[in-house]
Amino acid sequence: MPTLDELLSWRTELAARYPDAAPKPPNLIGVGAARSGTTALYHLLEHTPDIRMSPVKEIAYFSSRYDRMTDAEYLQFFLGGEAARFRGEISPQYLHSPEAPGRIKALCGDCRIVIQLRNPVRRAVSHYRHHYPHHKNDDINAYFREGLERYDTDFEPPRFWHPVANMRHSFYHDAVRRYLDVFPAGYVKIIAFDDIVEKNRTVCADLAAWLGVELPRPTMPRVGSTQKKIGGGPLDPGIRRELASLFSEDFAQTRRLTGIPAARLRQ
Repeated sequence: MPTLDELLSWRTELAARYPDAAPKPPNLIGVGAARSGTTALYHLLEHTPDIRMSPVKEIAYFSSRYDRMTDAEYLQFFLGGEAARFRGEISPQYLHSPEAPGRIKALCGDCRIVIQLRNPVRRAVSHYRHHYPHHKNDDINAYFREGLERYDTDFEPPRFWHPVANMRHSFYHDAVRRYLDVFPAGYVKIIAFDDIVEKNRTVCADLAAWLGVELPRPTMPRVGSTQKKIGGGPLDPGIRRELASLFSEDFAQTRRLTGIPAARLRQ
């Protein structure tokens, strides 16, 4: 996630480049779960002629940074995109923010929402590996054992890479429900991570039809191709079963809510 100083630099550059522009709010926002292919989606959309994506991913304005900038400052990220069919951004932080759907609606109206979901255990493992440089825990089993032991307590994790914070991001039902309650059904697109991996062309064709745009390429970039296999070794089967049990009820409710069968949320 970019720092506030980096975001300020981008806003300053765009304001200088488009001094007379009156920015319009985004009308396409990706709120997919972290480690579910959101970066691949961003890179696909940023090269689509009818779509002007923010120059940086994970602005996180409607969640953790809502009190760190103003609406007017946020809209600067979309300067130059006034004539585009869609102006968009992607911030996984929005999925689990209770306030984000209402804030998005208030500023952006009925914009398109893209939600990407992944098998909750595999998402958590990917989160662990991706954020290894932050937590530096070489023992994946000790990492998740700590999470399992502290999950049902009143402990508040200090950082997003802590095992408890990580595991909370694998509960989807209430988060998805909030977006379905706030936005019209036809404005919310839910994509399974497995489909991005196994049916990439079909996912892209369906997305293009939903948006009414022509994509510059028939597939998204290969997901997971930049993730280094660092930290932890294999996950113990017993801990994997405990994690699956922890997520099982919410996972089943999410599948019923979205209509995505378990066979499409295995990876």
